[in-house]
Amino acid sequence: AGSPYQTSVGATTIYYVACENANLKSTRVFAAEIIVNPNPPAPTADAVQSFCAGATIADLQATGSDLTWTENKIVKQATDLLISSPNYRVTQTVNGCTSLYAFVEVILTSSPIPTISASSLQIGYGGSSMLTAAGCSGTVTWFPGAATGISLVVSPELSTTYTATCTENGCESGVSSGIEIVVSGISPCASQIQLQAGIDDISSGISLKTASAINGQIQANNKVLGTARVNYEAKFIELHPGFEASSGTVFLAETGGCN
Repeated sequence: AGSPYQTSVGATTIYYVACENANLKSTRVFAAEIIVNPNPPAPTADAVQSFCAGATIADLQATGSDLTWTENKIVKQATDLLISSPNYRVTQTVNGCTSLYAFVEVILTSSPIPTISASSLQIGYGGSSMLTAAGCSGTVTWFPGAATGISLVVSPELSTTYTATCTENGCESGVSSGIEIVVSGISPCASQIQLQAGIDDISSGISLKTASAINGQIQANNKVLGTARVNYEAKFIELHPGFEASSGTVFLAETGGCN
């Protein structure tokens, strides 16, 4: 009784109102229908979810609407990094009503960052050095170039810094410290270089092709593919039909060259 009237509603209810004054009472009329939506069920989610280190809240898997994730009762954003914890919870919100929690334990797996070394840190032009990785029982991937293996023989034409990662149980580690192979000496200075499709295609690593800065010429119909970083330098450079520098590569043709 009274106006305004406040009450708690546990189910959908229709309310009527009448006015009473002394011994007089008006006819009851419809006032309102309060619709109470049922609480939605908890989202469905695997109770244990495993990820590689570096995964975020966005990688968690659950089925529901308008999901909210918490860890130790702290609301998490999609870009927050996951930690190994049994205390992740997720709710869904439907028609303004929040569900009960579904509980998720997160297990993170990380791979060791390899330690790399070189048989020679300085080589002459045309020489080579063997790179070796330690501390990885899985797959070692070398950069630049993305070659794999515990050891890698490299013959860079320019001084190059190499790094590596380790992948174990499907998880890739962070990048190792770099090791620089310094190339010394003077490269042969050609007057003409011809690069042919198939034979001279370049798909990885760093490659510098130089001809004479006075009268040198590079003629190319080869392909630059994969993750290759390629530089052509000469007095004249001709890129013939069939030449291609695909997406993901870095290609630069410059007037210049060696002497």
